[in-house]
Amino acid sequence: MANIELSLSMKSREDGKRQVLVRISRGRSIRFRIKSGVYVSPEYWNDDDKCIKVPVFRKINRASVETAKAEKAALDSFVAELDAIICASDDIPGAELSAQWIDHCRALRPILEDRRNGFLPSMANGLFTAANIQRAERLVEEQEYTEKRNIEQKERSRILYDLIPDYCRARNLAKSRIRVYRVLSRMLGRYELFVQMSDKKRKGYSLVVSKVSSVDIEGFREFMRKEGSLQEQYPMIFQQILQRFPQTEKHDNGSDSLRGKEESNRPIRDRGENYVCVTMKRLKALCAWCRETGRTDIDAFRGVEVGSERYGTPYYITREERDHIADFDLSSAPLIVQQQRDIFVFQCLIGCRVSDLYSLTSDNIQDRMLRYSPRKTENKTGMIARVPLTDRALSILEKYEGVDRKGRLFPFVSEQRYNDFIKQIFGLCGITRQVIWRNPTTGRSEMRPISEVASSHLARRTFCGNLYRQVKDPNLIGAMSGHTAGSRAFARYRNIDDDILTEIIKSSN
Repeated sequence: MANIELSLSMKSREDGKRQVLVRISRGRSIRFRIKSGVYVSPEYWNDDDKCIKVPVFRKINRASVETAKAEKAALDSFVAELDAIICASDDIPGAELSAQWIDHCRALRPILEDRRNGFLPSMANGLFTAANIQRAERLVEEQEYTEKRNIEQKERSRILYDLIPDYCRARNLAKSRIRVYRVLSRMLGRYELFVQMSDKKRKGYSLVVSKVSSVDIEGFREFMRKEGSLQEQYPMIFQQILQRFPQTEKHDNGSDSLRGKEESNRPIRDRGENYVCVTMKRLKALCAWCRETGRTDIDAFRGVEVGSERYGTPYYITREERDHIADFDLSSAPLIVQQQRDIFVFQCLIGCRVSDLYSLTSDNIQDRMLRYSPRKTENKTGMIARVPLTDRALSILEKYEGVDRKGRLFPFVSEQRYNDFIKQIFGLCGITRQVIWRNPTTGRSEMRPISEVASSHLARRTFCGNLYRQVKDPNLIGAMSGHTAGSRAFARYRNIDDDILTEIIKSSN
């Protein structure tokens, strides 16, 4: 039998009372102390008998007597409960007397006291008998198992696109990546609603994660390709669909995302194979994660051919064309056109993605060097892109120092308006030469004026392409452009033209 010894703590509460501590020992191997949770005034504690001494009742101390009685009753109940738990530990296989064991048993009290469970107290140990404790433990295990099953079933009954925020957190995706997955989420939502509203036989259709199959994946792919045509064919249906799943999301302050308010009013366009392929890869990653986390047993992409992107010949402007745009007299054009021209020229000189460009501040510039962490790969590589700034780049920065109210390097507009301004600027500057352009919708190569297909990404290709003509080292250029070492995507930013081929032949002879 274990020995129980009571003592009074040396620490006092604000009301002066101290907690009764309990020391438990059995032989030399088991010795530990626990807290009783019972507090008593030191004046009523009998240190010799190690108990609470209730004062003699008098009219003037009625309240003190009642308080002392209540404290003594609570302590006696705690000690009796402790005795019962210690006795039970001897009869339960695998139970080891410890502070953790006692806390574990006392935590079972709500279950033992619940009349619906039908626990019967014994004369000696009350509710804390070995049989009752073991049965209560089984009930706890059953409850935990049931709760776990309920959670699993709830997770497996969730809609696929509702799991995207969980996926983004689990994968610790960068903000730019989260944004494209939100686009995927809204597109999946539109597909689900379209099926429900366009097919009377499938009104109950839903993308429940545990039931999504290859048939759903192929159906979504076809919807993605032809969503623009479907909007023209079913305008009333899409009017309702877009109210719930718009093309662009709105932030909490009510403003549209970076693409601008006018983008939300644009009609949906049919999508090309490259867009479809990239989106299918993202969806495949999401579905794989759902399987890894036990949300589904179905391999939704089994038998589905995702394919690979195809890109045309990279086109970009030469250094001479870039400088022509930079020096062209736009004084008669609106101020905003002049500003966006300067921003485009600056982007050509540093080669960053537009999402990174929009986040740059003066803190990114030190000693004529631009340093930033590319958002697209920051969680994967942690690399820092470093770009030495030319005199032209520094003069543009000086021109716009302190102009932007948000503290950014330049007074930016939405990405879509920025692209529209770039096309306008090319036309004004007379940069209209024909280039081979791959139509993203049809996948066919077409001859188009560069002024019609110019965009912010052209600035990035201009930076990479012109540097590659000078230094044919992708890794060196990647350190400035934010491409990872050995990046396959780098091939889309430079063109191996006739001059480069001629230089190679000359150097080999």
